[in-house]
Formats: sequence, C-alpha cells, structure tokens
Amino acid sequence: MPLGTKNRRISGERYILCGDAAALIDPFGGHGIDNAVWSGIIGAQHTIQYFKHMNFSSDKLLKYDELLYKKIGARLRKGSLILKTILNVPLTIHILSVLTKFQKTARWLARVLKI
Repeated sequence: MPLGTKNRRISGERYILCGDAAALIDPFGGHGIDNAVWSGIIGAQHTIQYFKHMNFSSDKLLKYDELLYKKIGARLRKGSLILKTILNVPLTIHILSVLTKFQKTARWLARVLKI
C-alpha cells in the first residue's frame, strides 16, 4: 500500500480519491483508518457542493485536496520524518528502545511523537 509520504493530487475531473486509494496510510504507524474517515467526511461534504452547483471541474475539486491535507498533512509529514530518521540512522531504534525502558522518558517520548 502506498504511504502518505508526500502530498499527491487526489482529485481531478469528476473524481476524488479517499482512504487507501489516496495513499493516506500513516508512514510511521502503518494505520490509516482515521485518515480514511477524514477523507470520506471531507469528500462527502465537497461532493454535495459539487452536485449543488453541477461543477465537477478539476480546479473546483482541488479544494478537496487542500482541505484534506490541511487537516491531516502535518501528521503524515511527521510520520514520514520519523520513518526516514529510523531508516537513515541505524542507532535510532536502539536509542529509542533504551529510552523506553525508563517510564518517564517513555511517556515523554510517546507524548512528543503522539503515539
């Protein structure tokens, strides 16, 4: 499944993509149901407006992309950064495993990473 490591165009002439089809899987946690739900909610809201105005142009649908990435983009970027750090710095996993053995440090780390 494609990970949400970069903003992609997820709408176009007469279509919007949601969930896995929009590559909204969290790169660090590997989950995506919350992002899929948000994409469904935002997509449904916009689809109603598109039908009201009977305007399904690519430019009009771009607003869906903008609002969805505004809602979940920061979380996807953070997950991507964490994943890249772990993959590019081999000691990262070892350091994190040592730090998590200390309960206060583990809570702090979980709060910082929001996991």
